[in-house]
Amino acid sequence: MPLCPPYFSLILATVDRIDELGRLLDTLERQTDRSFELIVVDQNADDRVAPYVKRATDADIPTTHVRSARRGLSHARNLGLGLARGEVVAFPDDDCWYEVDVLAQARLQLEGAECVDGVVGRWHEEDPDRQRLPHRLSFETWHALRGGDASSICLFLRRALVERLGRFDDRLGAGAYWAAGEETDLVLRALRDGAVLRFVPEIGVHHARALPPSRWDQRAFRDTLRRARGTGAIYAKHRMSAWVVLRGTVSPVIKGLCSRNPLVRGVHGLYGSVGRLYGMLSWRNRDDRARA
Repeated sequence: MPLCPPYFSLILATVDRIDELGRLLDTLERQTDRSFELIVVDQNADDRVAPYVKRATDADIPTTHVRSARRGLSHARNLGLGLARGEVVAFPDDDCWYEVDVLAQARLQLEGAECVDGVVGRWHEEDPDRQRLPHRLSFETWHALRGGDASSICLFLRRALVERLGRFDDRLGAGAYWAAGEETDLVLRALRDGAVLRFVPEIGVHHARALPPSRWDQRAFRDTLRRARGTGAIYAKHRMSAWVVLRGTVSPVIKGLCSRNPLVRGVHGLYGSVGRLYGMLSWRNRDDRARA
């Protein structure tokens, strides 16, 4: 007799991590709602992930381990989506961790009276002091980039919605040229499609926030440039207004110059501004070549 499919499919793309995987598994083993499967998309060239896959299996977590020679966060998640069986999909990072009732809280909201296509949890380190009220996400505010944070680690979406949208755009996200913005793009496409998404602060996900460099660090600057190109691609792909683009390209420099370390963080902000502008222009140029 076939087993009932799990309610959640957790798609974990991982590369270059070891200890952080143990922390995530600790929190998965303690979940009060156990109706989930774990799909590990392994982008490592070695077997570092194998002991954690065995540990998850030994903890009675249904686990699928698949390797991907191609690196790229969105590509890996799309690969995992092709294997998912759950009604709801989520995308934990390999260095994030869940509070013990995350899945129970997400399920409570998704099975409520209102038809909800997905819920967005609260990234605690991103907003540690302010408890925002639950609300429905609005396309208008999101298209103006005023909708708040919806990190991919905090998304719990019905699989049917993600499939209808065509999954993640694998031109965006870590490992791609436009190395960020994949979750913003997905949320914008969902809202444009009429999906009902709600922010629920009781769903608590943790992930250490990367701080701007406090010293001269060319590698950190280059990483900022790559990620900023993803934000610029979002400007172009979703045809955002000139005001949104201007605000977004100027604000990193202003924030850096107003910080306690204006020289280093000002340069860091400049990399962010240039990256956003270049990302937007390079995306538009790609579109122009495709139409030619």
